[in-house]
Amino acid sequence: MKKVKMTQLSAFLLVLMSSLSLLAEDKAQEIFLNAVNKNEVSAASQVLAWVDVNEQDAFGWTVLMRAAMYGYLEMVQLLLNEGALVNTQNKDGDTALMLAASRGHQEIVMLLLAKGADVQLVNSQGESALEMAKNNGHNEVVRIIQNFIAKKRAERRAEVSQAILKARPEGYPDITEEIAEFEIGK
Repeated sequence: MKKVKMTQLSAFLLVLMSSLSLLAEDKAQEIFLNAVNKNEVSAASQVLAWVDVNEQDAFGWTVLMRAAMYGYLEMVQLLLNEGALVNTQNKDGDTALMLAASRGHQEIVMLLLAKGADVQLVNSQGESALEMAKNNGHNEVVRIIQNFIAKKRAERRAEVSQAILKARPEGYPDITEEIAEFEIGK
């Protein structure tokens, strides 16, 4: 009889502890979201151990998207350092880069690009971050993104040139010509 009661008590305690843990995680996520929305970096950093920085709300928004849109540079840095994904898209297809570009947040745009934000992504209206910056009159952001694209293209061309130079002496002239024609067409 005592063994049955102990087993029931143990099961009850396990369920209770699990419930408390879930409540604590939910409360931590709520505190975290409020801290991000208010740009309270120290408060956000205190609950990071109990939250998922990549959690999406019902509309697909992440805290990184909110911080980028509001122009909270230090918060964006914190979130990226904690593993926030830069190319997550919300239900409208917007990314943190698009939201920052559409609001003219130059430093955040540069940071997101440095962390691997994809300039080729488009939202459900077919707009890229570059187009969103143009449409909102953020010429400096347009210049930043255009320079980034030009730099990436130059890096890609240099890589292809090196591959061609390496392949030619090894007896692959047909392949190297095809690669060169393909890359020039881009």
